[in-house]
Amino acid sequence: MDFKYIYNENHTVILPGTALFTLKWADGLNSAIDNLIEEGDTGFIVDLGECNVEDIQVLQKLIEIHEHCYSEGCSLVFTNLDAANMAWIKKSDVDHKLNIAPKMQEAIDIITMEQLERDLFNEE
Repeated sequence: MDFKYIYNENHTVILPGTALFTLKWADGLNSAIDNLIEEGDTGFIVDLGECNVEDIQVLQKLIEIHEHCYSEGCSLVFTNLDAANMAWIKKSDVDHKLNIAPKMQEAIDIITMEQLERDLFNEE
């Protein structure tokens, strides 16, 4: 898959590099995140600013990826969805099953807060 990565201290930004986020790309995202988890990364932000997400199967796959990340003790946030994509996701009634942040800074804040929470709970 043609993903681009921006590595930061506490998260990795994943850019899909495609205009239409298909099931094939969702499967590729799953593999990419698995590889990053194996390398020790725990925070992932998927920037969907340049993508259209128009398939309920893709949304279901994104939910599976989201649940998998959290079962591995990682964080995952989707960001930069345009108004049409966000409306479609809300209409599909899956917006409450995914971490979605309107802007990159909010996504970074979510990752940071979740990592702090994990650190606090692991100290006890």
